Amino acid sequence: MVPLAVAVLTVPFYVMSVVTESLVVALFFRHRSHGLIRQWTVQANAISYAFLVAVVLMGWLLPRASQPVFQFMLPLNERLVGVVLRLASQDSGSTKGETPLIQAVRVGDFSTARKLIAKGANVNSADNDGNTALQMAAGRGDEKMTRLLLEAGADVGARRKGPIDYGPLHYAAWTGNGPTVQTLISAGARVNDAAGGGWTPLMIAMLYGRLDVVEALLTGGADVNARSPSGWTALKEARMRGYRDIAERLIRAGGIEYPDGTR
Repeated sequence: MVPLAVAVLTVPFYVMSVVTESLVVALFFRHRSHGLIRQWTVQANAISYAFLVAVVLMGWLLPRASQPVFQFMLPLNERLVGVVLRLASQDSGSTKGETPLIQAVRVGDFSTARKLIAKGANVNSADNDGNTALQMAAGRGDEKMTRLLLEAGADVGARRKGPIDYGPLHYAAWTGNGPTVQTLISAGARVNDAAGGGWTPLMIAMLYGRLDVVEALLTGGADVNARSPSGWTALKEARMRGYRDIAERLIRAGGIEYPDGTR
């Protein structure tokens, strides 16, 4: 099925690329013959699509051998996806109009945050992009700030509005640390609540592969075999990224090597 799908998708796109590029090149290089232009575009696209097909088939036929290639491409992919998600979430990047507490939490100014809370600052206010102070502190792995906000009544289950509807625990699992995860779970954060796309905090933790975060989530009752709507699991993500220690830890926790599932 995979070779057939590759062929069905590659052929029409290859033809469209050759046709459109021939027209564009002919427009800017009028002095060149149409035969030469056609030869250029046919050969150039043949090389590009041959490489693309080779990479896809290598990943299908030789998953282990292709691992270094995918590992090399992951950082670039992460950056591109991050840019797209940022645009999709309409992140403003502006701090104008944000509360002093939000600004203090953003830079990790514990003293100022504590004073503002003592004066009655709203601990559940959000920044211009919809992130609450607690979400920001959790994502920074600032356990001390996280505890301060929770003790002041911050909503441990508040979700960010938009496609990236993470709560504090999702952020802590993504870019935080073990102690922050533990603090949030102790405060009542639901360890198996899935974010948009069906990824649980444990699955999200695989994006950066911090063992302390994984341990905190498992200790807190994370379902090691939770699956996304497409059948993806934390173990599959760990395998794909080459996190051997984490994959072994997930297996010891009862992780199942499901044969099906896509990312």
